[in-house]
Amino acid sequence: MVDINKEHGFYGTVKCSFDEQATKNIWDVMVKRLVELYPEKTENDILDFLNGRAGRHLADRLLDVPEPGMLGLVLMKIAMLHKLKLAEFWDFHTDNTVKQQPIDKRLLYKAAIHYEMRKPNVQELIRKIIGCDNNTVYDTPGKWINSEYTTIKELETMWGYIQERLTKRHKHGND
Repeated sequence: MVDINKEHGFYGTVKCSFDEQATKNIWDVMVKRLVELYPEKTENDILDFLNGRAGRHLADRLLDVPEPGMLGLVLMKIAMLHKLKLAEFWDFHTDNTVKQQPIDKRLLYKAAIHYEMRKPNVQELIRKIIGCDNNTVYDTPGKWINSEYTTIKELETMWGYIQERLTKRHKHGND
């Protein structure tokens, strides 16, 4: 049987915010809730989880309350826990965390520019910069943004122009 880690993990983190009796109450409720949610886990599995870094992170999340020492609110948060909320902590514990995917800057700029194009002045700015009126390929800003030939550097530059325009209009109270 795994012993309770009273200095670190879930218990040790809770102990920093509550007295010994309240910490024991929170611990008991947490263990009971985990047993309800994960009947396939052994008591050792649950204690191992709570004793480690994942348990500490879970405690940090549960203790994030408006006023320190709000025992009732912490107990309510534990009662409301479900498998979906706990999944990230179990994944962290078993090192099955999803690896961060690289950001697709092209997609990010396209989405940002499309959003700002809802403003007529931004749409007009893009029309002027890329010369939509005299351009048979990019006769609308949308075609230019969505084109596979528009480079990330061009999107980045356009985003800079848009931000500059919006900042100027906001400073002058025209937005």
